[in-house]
This record gives sequence, structure tokens and C-alpha cells, in this order.
Amino acid sequence: MVVDCPQRGVRPASELLAEVDPVRLDVVVTHRDLDHCGGVHELLRRFGNSATKLYMNAAMSVSPHSTSQPRVKAVVRSILAAVDEVGAREKPALRGEVGHAGTISWVALAPTHRQVLDAAVGGSVNRSSVVLRLELAGYRFLIPGDIDDEAVKELLRSGMEVSAYVFLLPHHGAKLQRFSKLLAAVDPRYVVVSAGRRPSHPALETLRAAAAYDCRIMCTEVATHCHRGAIDPQHCAGSIEFKMRGGSLEVVPTEAEHMVRIRHLDTPVCLGSNCVDKQPGRRRP
Repeated sequence: MVVDCPQRGVRPASELLAEVDPVRLDVVVTHRDLDHCGGVHELLRRFGNSATKLYMNAAMSVSPHSTSQPRVKAVVRSILAAVDEVGAREKPALRGEVGHAGTISWVALAPTHRQVLDAAVGGSVNRSSVVLRLELAGYRFLIPGDIDDEAVKELLRSGMEVSAYVFLLPHHGAKLQRFSKLLAAVDPRYVVVSAGRRPSHPALETLRAAAAYDCRIMCTEVATHCHRGAIDPQHCAGSIEFKMRGGSLEVVPTEAEHMVRIRHLDTPVCLGSNCVDKQPGRRRP
């Protein structure tokens, strides 16, 4: 199961999938931003087949022409064409949709029909992002796409269970007014930031809020708040892997390896956490 894939993610995703050699590949597209869907059509053509299910953000299939961006239109059309070429099945990913991929079970916590319709007629694309809660061997992962403050408000108001052991921060760690409330509801052990090196993502306020909470922050790249000059690519977490071994969840890089890397930074925000030297396993899966 693959959740989102930008163009730059096609090669590493393909290498991993080639190792696994899946009989069936399911794909979830949280929304139509190119840094989330730009490489999906290539993965479908390489690994998709008639058993594949594409759970696509419903706003994309409702109105692929509702954007004025030519590149986005082209990518959406390519995804739909790839579905037809490999004989895959397309299903909308709406709140309440459930599924399985091997030993992984998942449920879509968002979007609602209203959010989809709003995005389809020109409203916020991020607000209609698919929010997934996955479970593997009792460990929960929350993947919220690029949801904004209004979507967070709706998610918390819905009463849906959002608690998770691993929490991928919304919108690459962008600033959210309701982030602290969402963090408390999720109550994660690990907070993961998938982001490039730019000032606004992840936001300093978001990192500080996560650092003050009792969790471990891991970023794929060093934030500008944490280091001002040129950086060694080994600093910060880089590619982050969560592996199941014997019923236990292992993290790569390990917490000790991560600490060695971030101690070389100027002002690593995550060192403000009061739990950087604690051992994992306190929180519920």
C-alpha cells in the first residue's frame, strides 16, 4: 500500500516495491497537490494490475478540470489513464471508508462529502485531504495529508478516534492554530515531519509545540530553524523507516543515531523536548 507519491518519490518507491514484489498494490492519493500525487501514475503503470485499488481524493475525480494549473490537470488525467491501462479499480476515499492491505488495516477519517464538494467547486484542496489511520500489529499511524485548521476542527469535532503511535504532521509541519489540540488528541510517541528545507514548512511554532510534548520528533530534512548554514545530508533523520520485527516496532534511524546527528546542528528545536533521552514504549499503540 502506497500513500501519495511525488515525482521525486517514484524511484525510491519503485526500488522498495521491487524488493517486496507485491501481488497487489493499493494506492491512496490524499489530494491533488503535485508533491503528493505527481508520481502516482508512474507507480500504477509499473506495479498496478487488475487487483489494484486506487483510493483517490474524491474531489479529484469529481472535477479534474476544477484547477487552472496545467501541470495538475495533466497529472490527474495521467492517473485516470493509468487506472484504465492496468485495469485497476478506482474508489473514492471518504470518511468511513475502510480497507486492508496485507496485515495493515486502515480507515479514512476524512474528508466529508461537504469538504469534497467544496474543493470540487474551487474551495480549499488541502481542506479536503484524505486522513488515514492505519494499524499494523496493534500500532497505529496517522497520515493526514495537508489538512488545514478548518479540517482539523472538523476532524476533532467528528469524534473519530485519532490516537496514534506515529503521527505524520499535517502539511509538512505547517503552522496550525489548532495544532496543540490535535497533538493532544493524537497523543503520539513519534512525530514525523516530511518536508523540504524552507522556512515555513515545518513552522517554528509547530516544532516548538511538538518539542514541548512528550514525543520524539523526526524530520526528513533539517529545518532552517535548526541550522543556518550548509548541512550534512546525514544530519536529521533522512529516510525514516518503521519496521515490524517479532511484534515490536523498530525505527530507523534509531533514537541514539538520531541524537548523534542532531547534536551537530546550531539550534535543534527538538532538543527542547523533555523526553529526548527517554525510552520508547510508554504510549499505547
